[in-house]
Amino acid sequence: GIVTDSHYTFGNDSIGIYEKDGKYGFYHVGTEDIIIPAEYEKAWRFSEGLAGVLKNDLLGFINLKGETVIEFNYAYKKSRLYDFIFERGYCAVPNMDGLCGVIDNTGNWLIQPQYEFITMKPDSIIGSLKKDFKKQLDYSGNIINHYVIDEVYELKFTQYVVSGEDSDQYLEKDIPTGCYKYWVNSYFGLMDDTGKFLTMPIYDNIEMISKDLFK
Repeated sequence: GIVTDSHYTFGNDSIGIYEKDGKYGFYHVGTEDIIIPAEYEKAWRFSEGLAGVLKNDLLGFINLKGETVIEFNYAYKKSRLYDFIFERGYCAVPNMDGLCGVIDNTGNWLIQPQYEFITMKPDSIIGSLKKDFKKQLDYSGNIINHYVIDEVYELKFTQYVVSGEDSDQYLEKDIPTGCYKYWVNSYFGLMDDTGKFLTMPIYDNIEMISKDLFK
């Protein structure tokens, strides 16, 4: 007897999301009974007894009775985060300035909001800032690794050498420079062959034009 514009289920979850007149609520997948009326601008699936919902452009968390458990204190539209699901008692959320941290299931900050984006892993999180190294932290906020990078590429430059006796013919030869570019958050930095960082990750790209000169 529910008239909806659309509805969503999640694997074996018994609680689904339905949409009516541009608003979202929750229903029981088996009985098709409405659990929580469609009164939110956006909704995420229930996880560990809580569901993230959007009201007046702010994110908060409710329980299965529709009661607000974690207040609407998070500026969803100011951040790059997109999925608000609790795992092992943790969830990454943005503060009112759009900076991301991690809260527990009561809304207490476990990792203070200071990152542009957070990737959650089973035993740690990766915090990202533009034109800076990623940081790996445990869920108590202790830094495990100050320098997390995405990829490393060897840098070479092209040298042209005369082919045979004909000075008009040249061969291209790729010469290793002993330097590497590393990639963090879509920006590149420079490092030497010992792993020492020579620059911060602040460049759109790096190309070597000689052994000691890059552009």
